[in-house]
Order: sequence, then C-alpha cells, then structure tokens
Amino acid sequence: MRRVIAGLITLLLSALAAAGDIQSLRSIRAAAQDFVVSQYNDKSGKLEITATRLDPRLRLAQCDQPLNAAFSSSSLRGSNLTVNVQCNGSISWNLYIPVQVKMMQDVVVLTQSLPRNTLLTASDVHIEQRDINKMLSGHFSDVNAVIGKSLTRSVAGGLALSPRYIKSATLIKRGQEVTLLAETSGITVKMSGKALGNGAAGERIKVKNLSSDRVIEGVITENGLITTQM
Repeated sequence: MRRVIAGLITLLLSALAAAGDIQSLRSIRAAAQDFVVSQYNDKSGKLEITATRLDPRLRLAQCDQPLNAAFSSSSLRGSNLTVNVQCNGSISWNLYIPVQVKMMQDVVVLTQSLPRNTLLTASDVHIEQRDINKMLSGHFSDVNAVIGKSLTRSVAGGLALSPRYIKSATLIKRGQEVTLLAETSGITVKMSGKALGNGAAGERIKVKNLSSDRVIEGVITENGLITTQM
C-alpha cells in the first residue's frame, strides 16, 4: 500500500513538474548506485552495480536539496536490491529503484565433470571470476584449498566449488593397521594399532592398541599417522 501511495504521489509530482525544472533521471540513478557502493566495505572483488533504467516519460520536480537514498529493507547482501531515492526539499518526492549488484571475485571452478569420491588434483580445477553474491553456500578462492580433497557428489564441469561439494580424503579405514604416536613428558612412543573407524586428516578416531588391547582416541595427521596423549 505504501508503494501504491508513493506511486500516486510521484504521478502527481510529475504533472506539477511539467511547468518547472525537471530532475535529471541520470542523477536519480546515480544517487541509487552511489549509495549502494558506499554501503559495501568488502573491496576484495570487483563491484558492478547497475540501477534499473527509468521511464523517460517520468518527470519529477528538480530537488533543491541533495538527494537522499536508503535501502527499502535492512538486507544489504544479495544480487537484487531496492533503493528508495528521496527529495526532502521544498518539494518532496521519493522513488523506489531496483539495483542489481555483482561482486566479482576469483573462485575455484571445476574444469570437467567428475563423479562422486573423485580425489581432486591441480588439473581438475582452475580460477574464474564469478559473482559471489549468487553463491549462498560459499566458495573457494584458492585451488590449494581443494586439491587432495574428494567430492561428496557428482559435480558438473564449470561449477564453482563450495564447501558442501568437498570433503577431506579418507586416509584411514576401519580395520586398517596404523601407527600410533604417543607423547608423554617430551618422549614419543610408537605403537601398533587397529583403526575402529574411517577418518580423514585432522579428524579424531578410535584405535585399538594391539599391545594392550586398550581402545584409545587420537587425531589423524596428514601422513596417516595417529597421534595421542599418554
């Protein structure tokens, strides 16, 4: 209802403006775009902002004060925003302007279609610039963050990888014989054990000590060893 009323006011002001100075439509769009730019603190990417072109038949009275602008809602992030440009001078009017926002950044993209559980190598990924405002599930900006990881599902070539598509590769499998590294008082002791579950680097896993039959918990290291505290 508020927008309907604002629209009627705008039409009325357009008629009144016919006999006087007219506000440049370019200045109205510029006010909307400049406002959105001022609200973005993230300068790590290339910001592309485009305000919707206004109907050339629109005639608003020239504002005798600098134009004001504000978001029509509290949300900043997103590809499509609406900015309310206002004149609060001797004549008042306001106009809602859709603004498209793109934040272009380097992201990791899959080079070709690959099946689930594929272990990613350097040849499987590359960097492209994409609009991260459309990547609600996140993204990677460094190929080293995904190399050596495996896919959680089949992924089409050209898709920007997000954390939900990636998991650490399984280094230890249930029933596998492993080496335990136990540290105590600055001394490291090696022991043989049997993994009681699957695990990736950095994950905690239960292991049976083959010497004592005691079940202990340790952390899998990058090279497949399991460290624990005595």
